[in-house]
Order: sequence, then structure tokens, then C-alpha cells
Amino acid sequence: LAAARQAGKCKFIGVSNYPPKLLEEMADDPAITVMPAVNQLELHPRFSSPALRRYAADTGMVLTGYGSGNSTRIGASPVVAGIAERLSVSPLAVVLKWTVCRDVGCIPRTATPGHMEENLKVLTDNSAVPLSEEDLSALDQLNQAHCYYWSPLPCLPVDQRQPDM
Repeated sequence: LAAARQAGKCKFIGVSNYPPKLLEEMADDPAITVMPAVNQLELHPRFSSPALRRYAADTGMVLTGYGSGNSTRIGASPVVAGIAERLSVSPLAVVLKWTVCRDVGCIPRTATPGHMEENLKVLTDNSAVPLSEEDLSALDQLNQAHCYYWSPLPCLPVDQRQPDM
């Protein structure tokens, strides 16, 4: 990876789904001369990766979240539904805004140009979904280390996962 960067083939190096433990092992490896600048990960209130977000903030790593749409499954959650109803927005809009408020870039998935425009507005217009600190805190409390996609960590039953990944 470092050779590709030194040869001018890329400006930044990134990884996907690396938890703090793997990143720390990379940083401690003398053979690794360039650390990843970006880490792409599944991120939504049920899988909010607070430890990885702290690691990224401490090291300057950029996080990019995917899978936010899966958290529409928690749209039935009284927390998400209540915030969405109060703000007259969709549960997905609440989750997308929570993502960027937590300093994570977001890749919402849609095939519809209208939804693409809605998502862009949510992500860029601060007045579109005005989440309060109380809203953000309530959404943070939904973390259960519940991923819907692949995880690099050993598969564990949900009740044995550590919510602070």
C-alpha cells in the first residue's frame, strides 16, 4: 500500500470494517509505514462503533458509514419513530443526520433520483433535520453492536457482543 502511494498511484489508503484493535495492530507493525486515512464501516444507531469513532477522532482517520438504511428496521423504535414524527421527517432522515452529526461521512443507497435529492438535503442542510443534543444522546443509547453486514470480528451471539466496538 505504501508503495502504491509513493509511486503516485493513490493519494490516500483506506480500509473497510477495521475495528480499533486491528488498526492498533497495524500501527504497531514496523512493516506498516503508512496508516489508512479512511475506514469504511457499517454504521447506524444499533451498530454505532463508539470506540472506533473515538479512535478515528484521536488519529485523524476519516470514517465513512454505509448501511444506514438498514436502521430503518428500527423505525419502529419509539426513539427513532418519535424523533421522526416530531420533526416531520422519515426515520431514515433521522438516522442519516445522526450519522453526520457523529462526524462520519455517509453513503446512503437509493436507486431513485428523488430519494437521492432528499438524502443529500438531509446530509448537507443543517435545518433539514434539526436534531437536538437530547435526540443525539437518545439515538446513541440504541447501540447494541448489532450489525447487518459482515464483521471482521469473530461471530458472537448478540448477547455476547461488546457494544463499545
